[in-house]
Amino acid sequence: MNRKIVAILFLIIFSITIFSGCSSDVSYVKIQHLTANEAPQAPGKEDTWASAQKQGIGTANNDVSKVWFTLTHGAISEVYYPTIDMANSKFLKFLVTDGKSFVSDETKDTVSKVEKLNTRSLAFKLINTDKQGRYKITKEIFTDPRRNSVIMKTTFEALKGNVKDYKLYLAYDPHIANQGKYNEGYVIKANDKEILIVHREKIYSALTTDVKWKGYSIGYNQVNDPISDLEKNKTMTQHFDKARGNIIEGIEIDLSDKTEFKTVLSFGESEEEAAKTALSTLKDNYDKMLGIYIAEWNKYCDGLKDFKGKANELY
Repeated sequence: MNRKIVAILFLIIFSITIFSGCSSDVSYVKIQHLTANEAPQAPGKEDTWASAQKQGIGTANNDVSKVWFTLTHGAISEVYYPTIDMANSKFLKFLVTDGKSFVSDETKDTVSKVEKLNTRSLAFKLINTDKQGRYKITKEIFTDPRRNSVIMKTTFEALKGNVKDYKLYLAYDPHIANQGKYNEGYVIKANDKEILIVHREKIYSALTTDVKWKGYSIGYNQVNDPISDLEKNKTMTQHFDKARGNIIEGIEIDLSDKTEFKTVLSFGESEEEAAKTALSTLKDNYDKMLGIYIAEWNKYCDGLKDFKGKANELY
């Protein structure tokens, strides 16, 4: 696209954003804690970090959003907040089962392809195709340019059989404030929306989706976490509401609701702030957020010297 056209589009989008304000922001949350069933056998096995073999990195090109993400083996790995040296996660990935005979981890059992949503921005598309040819997961990933959120739009496709033949799980391994241990995870309802919260010290993360859940659980790493449960039973059999230690949180996505859905991982200095941010990002217009994100990066690139056309898009 012509750079002048991109610049004009950016100005239009920016003007609309400024004059419309943050009308999608959630100003009030009614929070209900769902912490009746605490996971036993704390604190979990020793924590480790994700592979350093990155497929991509991303952040909004402004001073408003203070979130950075990395991509590893077809999934989100470390997410940084509120500074680029403060990691808060090891992975956010999908697992697929038929409920009886197999469990497939998208980071291990798929062929992963990475594309940019725009050649001059840090917005990505991940296409993960099962090596056995059973399913395909496509994800678009970027950050909310106005809030402390990572956004992931996912499409699940059945390549063999029908969607109803599969169960889809989302697993989140938090490492809040650069540590996998001492993470306290629990479940809340904020304005009737289920959200998985994790915090340590003064950093809170909030994980939610715009699709219904069939279930969730929070357990201790390699003891009773959702991934260990799936590997053993091929379906989620444990349903814990709370755990403190080296934990993993898991969600069973209701594919009967829809097969394209948005996931938001948001951050804040309190439970309320993280929940408000997550709900606000989820409520906002996806295409508008992506458009602003891309336009800001294109505006930045327009200011770089192209050495009389010799610099390529990687520059």
